[in-house]
Amino acid sequence: MFNFDPEKGIPDFDLEHDKFIDETASDAISKLSKKDKKALLDNPDPIYHHFGYGMYIRNRYIHNKELRFPVFFKDDLSTEIVEEIIRRLQEEANSYPQDKD
Repeated sequence: MFNFDPEKGIPDFDLEHDKFIDETASDAISKLSKKDKKALLDNPDPIYHHFGYGMYIRNRYIHNKELRFPVFFKDDLSTEIVEEIIRRLQEEANSYPQDKD
């Protein structure tokens, strides 16, 4: 849960949220195998990954962590992260020339 420190002032929650999504997605992508990346790209709907990869994201990066912004639904936050991961993987896949048959 978020802890307010009056000496540091009120943080910009939107900025902290976006920074967390960015950093978490980068770290999670760095740990993905080629097979895992393909599985995410083959099924790009984050809801499809909710009980698998989404739970891993929630438990690894969100659950019992001191976040710098309030989180009301941890599953929603993990879904946002999975969406960002899939978006980046799609962007990466589209940046490579496709083989033409």
